[in-house]
Amino acid sequence: MAMKKLIAPTAVLATLSLSLFGITPATSFEQTVDNEKLEEIVSSQTLNEAPLENQYELPKGQNRSIELDSSDVSVNVDVDSSALQTNIFVREDGKQIVTQSNKSELLSFSYEFPGSYLREVEGYILVSSEYYGEPELIIDPAWSVDEMGNNIETHYEINGDTLVQVVDARNAVGTVVSDPYIRDAYTRGGHKMGQDLVFTQKDLIGMTTGAGACQLINKIPGPWKKACGAVAVIAGDAMMRNKCVALRMIGFDYGPNIPFALYVEC
Repeated sequence: MAMKKLIAPTAVLATLSLSLFGITPATSFEQTVDNEKLEEIVSSQTLNEAPLENQYELPKGQNRSIELDSSDVSVNVDVDSSALQTNIFVREDGKQIVTQSNKSELLSFSYEFPGSYLREVEGYILVSSEYYGEPELIIDPAWSVDEMGNNIETHYEINGDTLVQVVDARNAVGTVVSDPYIRDAYTRGGHKMGQDLVFTQKDLIGMTTGAGACQLINKIPGPWKKACGAVAVIAGDAMMRNKCVALRMIGFDYGPNIPFALYVEC
């Protein structure tokens, strides 16, 4: 869907350390899908993909620093033997780190964002440099598929500043393809939509439970209902920190609109 060009501004430096490892020994086959089929698989599984600008293979067993051309964000990649091959898909609004594995086992792919804060909103992962702050990165919902087109069970887990994608490849047929699609939140393709809804310390008194927060937010016109639970989660902490809470909507040129809560000064 087409949306207005980006309004907000300054990217904050973030670093992502990536390591890929298996958990249980199992049979593996040293074979990957060809490049044309890989692009076809990725395109079929990627929600609201931005135009592909470039694609290259990450050399195996090397540490690499991948720069996002549109911002100051860099990605430090450390790939071990569990990923048979790793490709970087350079898109207009960010990058995809696409892994291929031929091990029929339970796989775990870990992505570390040192010093950052991660949270889940509607299946998306928001990466911020401050606790419940403005996101610098948005990561699309997890997906994984085998080369026969079968969806493979997968999900994200958050462990401090590390995002773990768990992939159950025990019943997979052939090569399993997975990725995190890392989009720049504001520097390219993403933009703030409309005005923030700000809740004062007085408002937050009755919003520390999901029922209380939703009762108030559901009266407000617009797509804010999905975020009422997020406000309830941080309302009490915000009061202790003497912060107010804002609901904000971020939109993408090639993605959905995502409402989220963040701390703001009162």
